[in-house]
Amino acid sequence: MKSAILLGLVFTVSGAVSGFAGDLTDDQMTSIIRSLAPTVSAPVVAGTPPPPTAVKVTVKQTVIVIDAAHSLDFEVYFPFDSAELTPKARDELTALGRALASDELRDHSYLISGHTDAKGSADYNLDLSARRANAVREFLIRDFPIAPDRLVAAGFGEGQLKVPDAPYAGLNRRVEVALILSRGDR
Repeated sequence: MKSAILLGLVFTVSGAVSGFAGDLTDDQMTSIIRSLAPTVSAPVVAGTPPPPTAVKVTVKQTVIVIDAAHSLDFEVYFPFDSAELTPKARDELTALGRALASDELRDHSYLISGHTDAKGSADYNLDLSARRANAVREFLIRDFPIAPDRLVAAGFGEGQLKVPDAPYAGLNRRVEVALILSRGDR
């Protein structure tokens, strides 16, 4: 639960991206890249503590550390009870795909987090959110030169509502993206 709460903070800290369709301007592309690219710094030395913005989550028996400072509330919304990408979602993902395929982001990995609203059972919503995250991952891998091992998809169900005061709102049905700092076994 602590990881879920902390992961929610990751996406609250970052700014939302909307209106980025296939006709991306240089400024828009630069904005996405700056939000997701790690800061160039001194080499990491074994035993060095992670940055204060690091958050741990567990996905499929793997501990993943993401960086809140390099994450993006990239909103891809879905129809109710669906993991199907809408035309608008594909437009939004085109901007993301182009950024992830750029020279600046090509060498980094990202967590794609799926979310639902509060309608339905918690178990069903967890499954639906995982299907949404996987739909985004598959679209990005299929339509852009992105290696499959760079993208990790995970569902978080209704545990991190974007609009807690409106748990059934469509804004809660989304996928978010965060830079992975490290990943390893539990």
